[in-house]
Formats: sequence, C-alpha cells, structure tokens
Amino acid sequence: MALYDCIVVGAGVIGSSTAYHLAKQGKRTLLLEQFFLPTTRGSSGGQSRIIRKSYNQPHYKQMLVDAYDMWKTIEDESGEELYVESGLLNLGRPDAQDVVEKRASLDLVKEPHEVLSNDQLKQRYPTLTYPDDFIGTLEYSGGILKGGKCVAVIQNLVKKYGGEIRDGTKMTELLQEKDTIKVSTTAGDFHARKIIITAGPWAGKVSEALGLDLPITPMSIPVYYWKSKDPEQHTVKNGFPVIVHRSSEGIAYLVPSLEYPGLCKVAINQNIPKYCDPDSRNSVSDQHDQYREVVVNYIRKYLPGLEDTPSIIEYCMYTKSKDVDFILDSHPQNKNILIATGFTGHGFKIAPSVGKLMAEMATDSKPSYDTTPFRISRFHEDKAVKK
Repeated sequence: MALYDCIVVGAGVIGSSTAYHLAKQGKRTLLLEQFFLPTTRGSSGGQSRIIRKSYNQPHYKQMLVDAYDMWKTIEDESGEELYVESGLLNLGRPDAQDVVEKRASLDLVKEPHEVLSNDQLKQRYPTLTYPDDFIGTLEYSGGILKGGKCVAVIQNLVKKYGGEIRDGTKMTELLQEKDTIKVSTTAGDFHARKIIITAGPWAGKVSEALGLDLPITPMSIPVYYWKSKDPEQHTVKNGFPVIVHRSSEGIAYLVPSLEYPGLCKVAINQNIPKYCDPDSRNSVSDQHDQYREVVVNYIRKYLPGLEDTPSIIEYCMYTKSKDVDFILDSHPQNKNILIATGFTGHGFKIAPSVGKLMAEMATDSKPSYDTTPFRISRFHEDKAVKK
C-alpha cells in the first residue's frame, strides 16, 4: 500500500500552492481534483486576479508581503511571467475609514505609494468621473496576477518536485485507520498521514460530511468585461491602473485591459451571502440579473469611458465566511484533517502564503504566521462541531 505524507483535496490555487510547498520539502504528496484540469468550476478560473498590499486587516500584513516574494520565486522556478505591475488606485474620500486604513497599511509595510488630489486624478485619468472630494492612493506595486496561468504553473512545479496530481478523481469518503487516513475516491483508495481539504465552494459539503457546520456560504459571482470606448486609454501599457473603490453597493474594482484586448473587467464584491449550490449554479440566474444592473449603474456613474453593456460574462464561485476572514485550521476532533476555506474572494493573491502555512501545519512545523484569526474556534467550537 502506497502511503502519502499528505493528500490535498481540491486543486484550485490554494490546494495547488499547498501541494507545491509540501512537494518542495520532499514530502510524498498527492493532489486530488474532482474535475479534469484545467477547470473553471471552482474559484480559481479566469485569467486575472488583483494583487496588492493595501489591506484593512493587519493580520494579513506579513502574508501579503511574503506572497509577493513567493510569486517571484514561482516565476523564477518556472520561467513564466505571472505578475503584471500596473499600479493599484484606491479611491474614496480622504476621511473615509477604508481610505485611511489602506494608506496606513501601506505605511506599515513601507510600501511606496502616492496620494493623488482630485485635480491630479482628473488630469491623469480623464475617463473617471468620481466625486470632486475623492482622492486616490496609488500603490505602485499593486497589479495583476495571470490567474489561470498561475494555477497551471504551480501544478507543473508540484510535479517537478515529485508530487502527484490526479484529476477527474472525486473524494467520496474519509476514514481514520489507526495512524493513517484512508481517502476513498472514484479512482480507488489512497492512504496518508495527513489530509488537507481545500475544496473551494464544495468545502461546506465536505465539512458537513466530516461532522462540521462551518459558517461559510458558496456564492456564484458574475464577472463582466466591458468594451472601452478608447481601447488605448485603459491599458497597463499606457499607465492605467487597477482601481478599487469601496462604494455603497460593495467593493467595486476594475482590471485594465489584459485578458481580452479592448475589454476591462469591472465587478462589485458584495458581502451579502446568497447561497448557490456549486453543483447547480443556474438556480441563481435571477440574482445575476439584479447584480448586473448594479454594475451597469456604477459604470454609468463613474466609468463613462466604458460601454454600459457587457461584452463577455463569466462566472466565479466564492466561499464567504461569516466574518470574511479565512478558515485555516485542523478538525477539532481529528488533528490529522486540516481545512482551508472561507477565502471570500480575496484568497488568490495570498495563496502561496496560505499554502506555506497549511504545509507547516500538516508537518507539525512552527507556523510562519499567527493562526489565531483563522481558527474554527472563533465561531464557538461547540456550535461548529455537530453533536
């Protein structure tokens, strides 16, 4: 019987990053994915993700700094470009809590940035029509990760370092057997000392089968691409940055033209959980229609340089935790089972750091980061574990 040091269940960016760190340490690692790769069914599909160091929550500070370094290492090890430095412009009123906290977070990590007055905003980015009392904080190293390419590159490195990947292989059951865990799948049984669940939108279903009732909600989020009326205006090459704005409708963001020539990605992250069964996404199409109108109105109000009819619509699954923070912990009743979930649409950029932490937890190594903010017990363990 082949015995793995660790089996990682779910080959999105978190699971792949975790397997990468384990395999790089020489651990016998198996990465399982229920769908055939590459897949867009989970939360790691699509070709662009925002990366930045401006964060309101201080417990992500070192993870974000380290993530930049690790993405560079992954680029060096693979010979592939994954990060595009476009700059990131955070918009809002100067006394708004979000604006103040994000600028303070950049000062904390000594990250170079520039504060732009409203006049400077209008001069530098004439296609934007934000209110006259808005300012901008331009984070120079903010930018774009080539999403799908990042995942594929990390998976190639998993194999390079001796790890195994089995796609089209769905886990059906976990069973503790003395000192090992048996993982039953549609392709047979596998055994390991430790299991890490990185199942994305399916984490709730898997956790429930393991006796946990975690406060997480899978959500289906439409991702829209809008045609620029002046395609040269909205490109990284011509100095147009990623834009982030905490609006009354949610956190709005714009990614300049990269994936599709002449098209910008604009969406609004809303923290209102609307449950979507990851196996039945079409059941929430009415929510998508309502959401599109919100984005259309936002574009008409603030981004008149874009057409107000989406040219391309794609979909992504989020798994929102109750407090919008990650869940990175072991099962309260079985320390050989670890769970990473609740990334709430902001986990991709930090994935290498999360993978490092999960690998440390799986190998009983000293964690590089304080795990307190990510523990299941913060939701009151007696309620999270089914009796």
